[in-house]
Amino acid sequence: MMLIEDIDLFLKVALKITVLTFLAAIGIWGYNPLESHSEPAFDTAVADSTEFVLPKGSDSLVIAFESDSIPKISPRDQLADQDKIFGIRISENHGNLIDDVNASDGVAFILSKATSGTYVDRFFSQNWRIAQEKDFFRGACHTYIDERNPKEQAELFCRVVGRLAEDDIPPVLEFISIAPTSDITTFQHDVLDWLMITERETGKRPIIMAEYEFAKAYLNNPLLGQYALWISDVTDDSKPNIPMLWQDSGWTFWHSLDDPDFHGVSVGHIEFMGSMQDLEFFINDSYKKSN
Repeated sequence: MMLIEDIDLFLKVALKITVLTFLAAIGIWGYNPLESHSEPAFDTAVADSTEFVLPKGSDSLVIAFESDSIPKISPRDQLADQDKIFGIRISENHGNLIDDVNASDGVAFILSKATSGTYVDRFFSQNWRIAQEKDFFRGACHTYIDERNPKEQAELFCRVVGRLAEDDIPPVLEFISIAPTSDITTFQHDVLDWLMITERETGKRPIIMAEYEFAKAYLNNPLLGQYALWISDVTDDSKPNIPMLWQDSGWTFWHSLDDPDFHGVSVGHIEFMGSMQDLEFFINDSYKKSN
């Protein structure tokens, strides 16, 4: 004669088999309890994909979802109605920061350092790929070192970055605020070489990034005025100082402040001159000018 406890156990087992057989029949669960398996059926607490899991010792059905199955909000959609949009510049100095950045941070674009002189940033490939996966507008930066050959610098940058997609931000040529070692005429000629090579190879007209005083002193060749300006001018003022060469066209990007605690690290806060739609127009326009 079966005891009450035996009946209770029998009913639980029968219920589990019934539920699992039903789920297997409709294709939700790939496991069929009526087939033989070398491994126990209930050893997996978290599945590889969205599925129903019944762990060992559990009397209830648990629904486990892989994180990738949860819908993600695109920053392009979330910030579409903003009058002004912002971004950040990252490099290997920020480690795996890219993993933590998302649309809720108010970030619309991510500018990643690719190369510096003839050095390749160790985190660029990762930052470049993840920025696209998360649907940020992305851009690649090169820090210019005037002691290095400009042609070699440009060719390295272009090999690392490759041909840019239509919706990528144009390449950025950054200048550190140290006086060039060469005379100003040679320096500006070399800079123009880098800009022209990079535009030809990437398909986009580059952006120049410099601090106000450096640009005023060393970037005053009229030919440089055709390139959009990213001005680095950390100030409490409502607008940055603009070098004479860009007085008419104005700034396009503005490094306006440093955020000392963005997901635990310090990053530059980069403002774009307009809305998400304006950024899209700027990117498309840069592509058209070079093709």
